[in-house]
Amino acid sequence: MEKNDHEVAEMNLKGPAVRVSLPALELVIGLGCMVTVIFYLMNAYKLPVSLNAMDIGAGGFPKLLGFGTLLCLLPMIGIAVYHLFMGGQHFGIVSTKRPLGVLATIAVLFLETVFFEKIGIITCVWGASLLTMLACGERRVIHLLGVSVAIAAFIYVVFVVCLKVHFP
Repeated sequence: MEKNDHEVAEMNLKGPAVRVSLPALELVIGLGCMVTVIFYLMNAYKLPVSLNAMDIGAGGFPKLLGFGTLLCLLPMIGIAVYHLFMGGQHFGIVSTKRPLGVLATIAVLFLETVFFEKIGIITCVWGASLLTMLACGERRVIHLLGVSVAIAAFIYVVFVVCLKVHFP
């Protein structure tokens, strides 16, 4: 008796798993992101405009980032709605460990903002990338150390060496 893809995927997961409609999940996440981006844009419009016409200003970059994100979210939501109502239900297997990894990553990013000025950007980027990879399930020591050091080194070279930006 052959097993279908979902049964094979469930067997390969370690720990409990939940079967969910992928278009419905994409729609819920997309709408949640859209609400967040709209709130972000409302606050970006409250920032002061630049006195220099050539400068993007304090609110210019957040507006650009917000509209760019919104531009990416709209097709994602549209495709999710199409697949949900017209294209049939596609189900996926989601490990219940995945949301815990996401929450751990959110905690790491929060800690990064708390300690950013206290321990310095390079140390903070190195630690945050290391802890994020751990939270996402990476356990190979060479990858953990190599990638986190490479990210911190890249940030240092680009900003400090090339652009002459002084970090705290």
